[in-house]
Amino acid sequence: MDATKWTELLKSFLEQLPSFLTFAACIVFVIARWKRYPRVSLLLLIALIADLLHQIFFTILYNWVPDWLLGSNYDSTNIRNVYTVLGLITNTVTVAVIVLYLLAIFAKRQPSESI
Repeated sequence: MDATKWTELLKSFLEQLPSFLTFAACIVFVIARWKRYPRVSLLLLIALIADLLHQIFFTILYNWVPDWLLGSNYDSTNIRNVYTVLGLITNTVTVAVIVLYLLAIFAKRQPSESI
């Protein structure tokens, strides 16, 4: 592995640090509200973790996959095709995560009776 690739990956993660901290704060908040709205909290926790993993996974993917697939064949058509496929995959996963958020938003909210 090339040291510059690791440096680029670290820079990408540092750029996303505010998002990571926001995810962590939201996860803590959801866990704190678990007893009051367990079903909604579960859906939201799954969505937040999926979104966090999505962000981490695709940061790594965008950092290494183009070089793996292209090798030394860096013409504009190949680069465009690789990034088009990566974009389609990323956006498809994003849609799935948004569906989880929407399920949590529109879930029936009845507080549990143990409160």
